[in-house]
Amino acid sequence: YRGGQAPYGTWTVRKAFLPDGWAKGQHEDSDVAFAVVENKSGKSVEDAVGGNPFVAGMATGATAVTITGYPSAREVPVSCTNRPTRHSPTQQRIDCPGLSGGTSGSPWVNGDKAVVGILGGHEKGGSTDDISYSVVFGAEAAELYRDATN
Repeated sequence: YRGGQAPYGTWTVRKAFLPDGWAKGQHEDSDVAFAVVENKSGKSVEDAVGGNPFVAGMATGATAVTITGYPSAREVPVSCTNRPTRHSPTQQRIDCPGLSGGTSGSPWVNGDKAVVGILGGHEKGGSTDDISYSVVFGAEAAELYRDATN
């Protein structure tokens, strides 16, 4: 997506995978989901635009992460790199200015280019534009990912 255009096109979601805690009550510790999308013209979305591996079990704050998201009020992405800290046993937080409404679901990508978090979780991702949260990817997220990729 760039400047109001989707130069690679759009893909149709075939199936979404949600944990029970989110599907039944939007529990902040279950704020993660995976989508399986249809191929388009014989190409997967990952073939067309690239992708990052998913990693569960990474210690919070082990490395800095970069978050890139598209705020609702802007046509260009914002990015921030910082080291997350532990908010609770199931939530991590990061100080990153400018991650306003619309950036929910943005990946937290570590130096190995792996997704180790997503903007969401506690306070639906954060009650201010400067502090954001992610559920810690543990066994529940890993199982959900396995279900989505099999």
